[in-house]
Amino acid sequence: MSAPATKTATLHLPDVETHPQPGVYRDLIESARARNVEYSKIWDLFAFQQSFTVHLARFTHGVLREPAAISPGFRELIAAYTSNQNECGFCTQAHAAAASELMGDSATVWAAAALRHAGWNDEAIYYAITTCALFNFYNRWITACGVPQMSPEAHREQGRTLAARGYSRD
Repeated sequence: MSAPATKTATLHLPDVETHPQPGVYRDLIESARARNVEYSKIWDLFAFQQSFTVHLARFTHGVLREPAAISPGFRELIAAYTSNQNECGFCTQAHAAAASELMGDSATVWAAAALRHAGWNDEAIYYAITTCALFNFYNRWITACGVPQMSPEAHREQGRTLAARGYSRD
């Protein structure tokens, strides 16, 4: 994994970063900048074309937060694991932090077992597969656009926010 980003880190797409469209993500960015605090640079990706990224945020919220056979904390752990396998440092840290908040344990260990043998039903398997697929997309989007990792403190704060509010900002 790459080193944590500094507050001056930028995307690989500077025009995307400097042209947020009106809406909730631009408001979040402007608020963070006004307070001179580190913010999640994925907001820049969502702010650039909010007319359709709002649907991605809603989908993400549904996959990771709707009531399901797999807890939101475990789905966050799947997202972190998938992101780690895809070498996306930002998502690995962001979702490990959210999983830690939701599960109350930062030392959760993965165990290998066949899903049905472990008692998983079709709904649980559906959410696991969908979470992995979603984060395969996110990891490629974030890595290709150059979303930098944040400091450990900023990731912990984001983890608390994701655990409390989820993903949809509308």
